[in-house]
Amino acid sequence: MYAHVAYKEGIIAAEAICGIKEEAIDYENVPNAVFSDPQVASVGLTETQASTRGYDTATAKHFFKGNSKAVIDKKDDGFIKIIADKRSKKLLGVHIIGESATEIIHEFVLAKSAGLTVDAIAKMVHAHPTLSEIAGDAARAVFGKPIHG
Repeated sequence: MYAHVAYKEGIIAAEAICGIKEEAIDYENVPNAVFSDPQVASVGLTETQASTRGYDTATAKHFFKGNSKAVIDKKDDGFIKIIADKRSKKLLGVHIIGESATEIIHEFVLAKSAGLTVDAIAKMVHAHPTLSEIAGDAARAVFGKPIHG
């Protein structure tokens, strides 16, 4: 029940009418966005859902208070929680509450859609000082290598 999902479904339908085969939507890779204050965003599985599906999970919760841009802007309430598979290190789910959560989530949507590992996000260079740095910080924290916070 999101406009962005309906938009993509419309593109798929229009292309099907034109004889173009478009890949179906993987609804587990659709970003969920709540434009509240603070914003809330997520993609993928919760920790409970991952456990129910038999994953042995590694998780980390990284707080906005450890992000310099959030502190500078006085918008440091919130966190990112990442759920990953311990064995493969693949990203299973991400949940964000805080400033610009609905913008930050897209890095994780791309990573999850591409089947990237949490390590791939952790190794990426994020510009400083930006809110998006929290993605790399949270990813490093999943397997015990946090730098900030």
